[in-house]
Amino acid sequence: MEFVNKETGEILSIPRGGLYAPLPIPAYKVLVEAKEHIAKEVLTCLVSHLGKAGRGSFPSYDTIARETGRSRSSLRAALQVLYDFGFVRVYQVRIGKRKRNKYYVQDS
Repeated sequence: MEFVNKETGEILSIPRGGLYAPLPIPAYKVLVEAKEHIAKEVLTCLVSHLGKAGRGSFPSYDTIARETGRSRSSLRAALQVLYDFGFVRVYQVRIGKRKRNKYYVQDS
């Protein structure tokens, strides 16, 4: 069954679970109300890197900076806001010889 008309781009039907979005909307709204817009952008970036099977993502600071258009120092402050609100947890994971941050987006 086709879900999108390939000629017009019209959505014909939405499969079950098709509107699921991993972005925690309540967290997003809290960050907007708190005027923490950089933290909101970082959260959106982390969510865009989530794998299909889990809540963890591995984007580097450089990747987050490039995708949000923010400096590394502003990322540190934004990540601290996300930690303080409890929206994200970070763990260091060894991959080969390097340690990388793995970010877990908490359930809403």
